[in-house]
Amino acid sequence: MRSSAPLLALAAALVPGTAPAACKPLLDAVDAMARQTRYALYEVSGPQQPLPAEPEVVLIGAVSYVRDGRSWERVDIADSLGASPWATLRKEVAAGQVRCRPAGSGSYRGAAVNKMEVERLRRKDGARFVWIDRRSGLPVYEGDDGEGIAVLYGDAVKEPRLRR
Repeated sequence: MRSSAPLLALAAALVPGTAPAACKPLLDAVDAMARQTRYALYEVSGPQQPLPAEPEVVLIGAVSYVRDGRSWERVDIADSLGASPWATLRKEVAAGQVRCRPAGSGSYRGAAVNKMEVERLRRKDGARFVWIDRRSGLPVYEGDDGEGIAVLYGDAVKEPRLRR
């Protein structure tokens, strides 16, 4: 998996804190995702790619399922996350090490979204984009035009079948 680990960590409790106003929509979306009890993360080659048949990560309650090739591993969230990458993001935002900029609006899978450009200044991997559903306030896509993570929420997310 390339970049789904940071999104998986959203299910953990997040460190409260203040942030520059430009990053507030991003942190609000992260908080909204942390309150979700059922979602799946799909690796996609761009925001318009149809969702693959199976996600890379599924979160249901306090249990996550991580796909490794064709098999699934069940992982208790409390045991697997350790220090949340999003807690680290909050600290970086508060320290001025993250630049957030509005990147327009549009439509994603039929829903109106606001787009944010997010650049972690100490990293050399450039800016990423987070697309936030206007109605729910949830992040629905993170990445760029070449690769990313699409997020599906709610009852459409099914528990994977574990091989025994």
